[in-house]
Order: sequence, then structure tokens, then C-alpha cells
Amino acid sequence: QDRKLWVTDGTVAGTQMIATPVLFHFTAFEVMNGVLYFSGGTNTHGIELWRTDGTAAGTYMVKDINPGAVNSGPGDRMIVLNNHIYFSAFSDTHGRELWKSDGTTAGTVLVKDVFPGIASAHTIGLFKINKTNNRIYFVANTNVGEELWVSDGTEAGTQLVRDINVGAGSATPMLGMAKDNKMYFSADNGINGRELWVTDGTQAGTIMLGDIYPGGTGSTPHSMTVFNNKIFFVANAPQTGEELFQTDGTVAGTSLVKDLEPGILGSDINLTSAVIVNNKLYFRAHTNLTGYELFVTDGTANGTELFFEIDYWTDGFPVIFKPHNAPLDGSPTPLFQNQYFFFTGFTLDHGTELYISDGTRTGTRMVKDVNAGFSDGVPYALYKYSNTHLYFTAENATTGLEIWETDGTAQNTRMVFDANPNNTNEGGLYLITPDAIVNNNLLFAGPSGDEAANRLQYDGFIYQRNNGTLPIFVQSFTARLQAQTPVLQWQLNITSNNNRYQLQRSADGVNYTTIESYQPTQGAVAKTYVDVAASALQQKQLYYRLAIENNDGSKQYSNIATVTMPNEVYGVRVLQQAGKPQVKYHLSKNNTSLQVVTATGAVVYNTVLPATQGVLTLPQLQAGLYVIKVSDSNQTYTDKLLMP
Repeated sequence: QDRKLWVTDGTVAGTQMIATPVLFHFTAFEVMNGVLYFSGGTNTHGIELWRTDGTAAGTYMVKDINPGAVNSGPGDRMIVLNNHIYFSAFSDTHGRELWKSDGTTAGTVLVKDVFPGIASAHTIGLFKINKTNNRIYFVANTNVGEELWVSDGTEAGTQLVRDINVGAGSATPMLGMAKDNKMYFSADNGINGRELWVTDGTQAGTIMLGDIYPGGTGSTPHSMTVFNNKIFFVANAPQTGEELFQTDGTVAGTSLVKDLEPGILGSDINLTSAVIVNNKLYFRAHTNLTGYELFVTDGTANGTELFFEIDYWTDGFPVIFKPHNAPLDGSPTPLFQNQYFFFTGFTLDHGTELYISDGTRTGTRMVKDVNAGFSDGVPYALYKYSNTHLYFTAENATTGLEIWETDGTAQNTRMVFDANPNNTNEGGLYLITPDAIVNNNLLFAGPSGDEAANRLQYDGFIYQRNNGTLPIFVQSFTARLQAQTPVLQWQLNITSNNNRYQLQRSADGVNYTTIESYQPTQGAVAKTYVDVAASALQQKQLYYRLAIENNDGSKQYSNIATVTMPNEVYGVRVLQQAGKPQVKYHLSKNNTSLQVVTATGAVVYNTVLPATQGVLTLPQLQAGLYVIKVSDSNQTYTDKLLMP
């Protein structure tokens, strides 16, 4: 039943194939007024525009645009504007051009023969159709080259915006983001290279927003996103490399936000999955000092900084789970439980696992080590948010890849079920679509173990979950080191369903013991606990949590708070920043010595470091091999430094 149409209400009984001969093609599809329009194929008519309302009677071809069995191949991105769907299609008379449809045969018409005659305005997939509030923008390749066109849906209102690369040369516009009824895009005018442009749909209102990389090289702006009532984007400048820029739509208002990686190397910023939380933009970036980590900006240079370093010693490489329904107009990102967003991050101790954040550093933590140890537990960004849970693809050594769910707590992060139980070492890569939840049931596809040999075959699954969830009443739970002693603080909102709760400690983050029990009283509670017994344990790191027991016997837990104890040198990393030798350190004791020693044993530099973490820039050294020695009363750490 490959590529047949199916419909579901989220139950097994309500999932059935629609009785129609059409085969679904993924080249183009979109929903308008509750009806799915798509590119569908039959032997009689070829691939044409079809529609379905989920019933056999409501599934039919809208129009045979290219009559007979020859395809019109509706393609490119389908866009809905003013109760019409816009798309590209091919006919023997006009070639491939821009079409529109109101869902009826008579209302499915050619917008304009942009390149008159049988020649096509462009190749399928290259029209790059986009829209503002009242206009359709697309790219066409005509006798003036590949340029930007605009349409209001009428033939007379469909015209070349501007011949940016004058003559037969091509500007090759790359459409980016719409804001305030203007379209932002990159284009090459043949003089300045590829730079950022903006248009209001008129020739006079189409301008280049600055020559960010002077000359003909071009800054190649990309990854546009709306934030703080401006367009933020990544561009390459000769003094900074690829960094974060912003524009308010004027030449004067287009500027660098911050050079995160000083010099020409750039910081490899990814805005594709950036999220907006509490009027700040969170995104992934790279610096020589931090590696790939999670950064944040409020739109100012001072407010653009490292937000959360997942792993101090290597690239955390966060991948943000941006909600599929996140708006594109700069509005705040819809948050999980109105408070959190998820992302994956890598550490040397745990591999790639799932993290949760409320937009604060203290509220950012790993949810659970799904695949215990240093192996990856959440290697793919396949996910779906619901009102109460995040569903995602995860794996462990026992079940392989399966669908998991979490409410943001470790104890309620679990595999939904083992869809491929016959294979104990390898599951399947399960697919979750953006519209995967129907009537509170999760729909997904994956192998169930009954596939023929050497064939990729996916079955459909329905997970019917219970609406009920445990009350989440831990408002905050934090740990800090004060006078070399762990101090725990928490705020609770006690409900009548809660029996008692316990403060627990662990040396490994897995096995916990209770160090204090509490009988709660209903209402708001704020407490502080000083763990004076912790120093006698002589552990490098301690883990704390609250364990809550409910009257029905169910349990829930707070987030895990960690404290690094003052027992040793935790780490030293030697690196070079813009040609200067540096030592990145994390120390627990004052008066820790640092020495730079030559290959012959001569000490050329000596200093004392405080009990903190930071970066020390060493004095200029002659070419040669050196040994960096960091020593406290318990141990000595060494590393090599080669000066060219």
C-alpha cells in the first residue's frame, strides 16, 4: 500500500485507507480551510493537483492541468494566501510557471506566463515561493536572468521586482524572512557579491542593506530569524568571519551584534533552531574557548554571551528542540508547560543526552542519562511536543532506538513501548511527524521486526496515553557551595495529595540515600539545608534531589542539583587563542601553582591560581616545546604546549 492515502482519528478502529486510486507524492502539499491539497498521481492523468477531506467522496483531482497522462507535477513549496494555494506546475503550452487554486477546477488557473511560450519560468524546486501579508514572492529565470518576482495573484500584478544583477546576469535571490509586509533575502548584484536585501514589492523599495563584506566577495547572509522587532542573521565580514548581525530594515540599522570569536575565524552560529524565551534568543555557536555550546542574546553586545556550557572540556554541540508550531514573526516560542524548552547536548561522561531549560542557568540540566555511561542516548532530533509531554527517539543498549516520553523529570522519562521486541540490540529509527498527536494519541512509524530481508519497511503505531499526570509542585531546587559546604535551597507548593518528602544525596547520580525527611503542610514552603556531613565523604561531586511521596503511593522527584566539592584540581586545558598561549582551568583550592617548564627542565614562568575557574593568558614564549604543570597539595596535572 505504498503512498496510498490514510486517515485516522487517533485510534486503531478509526485508522483506515481511503478508497481512491491516487498515489500521494511528497513534492508538494498544504492544508487550506481544512482540506489537504497535494500532488497526486494516477495512470490516467499523471501527477496533478488533488484534494482530500479524509473521505473517499471528498478525495478527487482538482484539475488536470496538463491534460492526459503527462504530468503537470505540482511542486515547490505550496503557499496559502487569501484562500488560494500557490504552487508551480508544468503544461505543454506554458512550461513550468506559477499557478493558483481556490480548490475548484474553474478556480485553478495560471497566474502568469512569466517566460512567455513553452519555456519555463524556472525548474521545479527553484521557485522558492514565499509570502508576506498580501503578496507572493518567487524566483524566475527569464531573459533578464534569475531574479525576484512578486505577485498579488493577478496577471497584471505579477511582475519583476527589480533587475538586481542588471542585464542577463543572475542575482539568484535566496528568500529569507518576511516582516512588516517586507521580504528580506540575499542576492548578488554582480558588484558587491551576495549581500542582504529587502523589498516592499516595488523597484524603488528594493535596496541592499549594506556591503557587509566590501568588494565583490559578499557576506553570504543566511539563517534569518525575527527577534526583538528586527531581523537577526549570520553573515561573513573580513574583520570578524561569520558572526551574528541584525537589521531594522535600513542601511543605518544593519550592524554586527557581537564578534563572539574575536578575529576572522567566526563562531559558526546556527539560528535555524533558535528559540525565544523571556525576550532573549537562545542559539548554538562555537568559540575556540568554549567549543560548540548554547549561547544567548538580548540584542546587545553585552547581552550576547555563553549561556550554558554543557561540557567544560569538549564540544557540547547542543541541538535545540524547537517546537514545530513556533511562530516566524518574532513572537515568544511556545514553551513546554509554558516554561521550558528541550535540547540535546554531549558530554564525555554521558554522550549525547536530553536537556531541559527554563531560560536560566540554574534551571538548565540534563533530564536523564537514557543510555547509561558515555554512549549516546538521544542521537537524533526527532521529537514532538504535547501539552504534557515531549516524545522523542532515544536508544539504550537493551532496546535500541524506540519512542520515549518525558515530562521533564528523570523519573517520568521512559520508553513508550518496545515496538520491535524481537531485536534486543537494535531498534528502529522511528518517525514522528509535526502533526503526530490526534485526540491525545501519538502517531508514529517504524519497523516492527516483521520486515522482509533487505527491505526498509515501516509500520504505523498508535500510542494511547493516559491524560492523568502527577502534580508537579517543585518550584525550585538548587545547590551551591558556601564555605566549602553544600547548601541546598528549595521552594515547594504543597497539595493535599502529598504525603511526605525527603532530601536525598548521591555520590554517583544513580544511587541515592535519604539525609532528611519532612512532613509537609499544605501551601507554599521555602527551606534551606546545610549538608555539614558532606566534606567527610571526600567525593569530587555530590548529587541532590527531593523525593516526593503521594497519598496514592506514586512518587515524583525534583530536578537533580550538583555540587563540586573542594578536593582536587578538576581540570586544566591548554589552548591557543589568536596565536596566544592560554590555560583554561577549573580549580578547587587556593594557592594552586602553575609553572611553564622548557624541555630541558627550566622554569620560564611561575604563578599562583585561585580556587575558581577561568582562563589565564601566558606571556609570549619562544618557539619550542613546553610542559604546563598545575599542582596543589594533592596532585600535579601536566600538559604539553608547542609554540610554533
